[in-house]
Amino acid sequence: MATTKRNDDSAPIFAKDLGLVYKPPSSSSRRFIWHCRMLFESTFALSMLEGWEKILVVTLMSVFWGLVITGIYRYLPYHLEFLYRRAVYYLLGTEQASAHDVGATVLSIKASRHIFTAEL
Repeated sequence: MATTKRNDDSAPIFAKDLGLVYKPPSSSSRRFIWHCRMLFESTFALSMLEGWEKILVVTLMSVFWGLVITGIYRYLPYHLEFLYRRAVYYLLGTEQASAHDVGATVLSIKASRHIFTAEL
């Protein structure tokens, strides 16, 4: 049985290039950025993609999250107001126009309870 000895010259060409990309830099500030990049690439499996594919995936993710954040920023206040009005309707039985009206209603309920308890 013959054994083959492998030297560096017989290694595939792409294996030599990977050492440059995934080797941590010597300075500590660059090492932190490199660590964050490696964490990001390994979490989302981007390390197996080519450069143009990484750019495409990151661009699509950025556009998607930009739309989600814009939707939350523009729609969420109106939806919270709607939920507030529904909660007031279910709790008090009437629809109130604003928070001031709800506060006035709550104060009047507390005052009427105080009057009833003071008379008894």
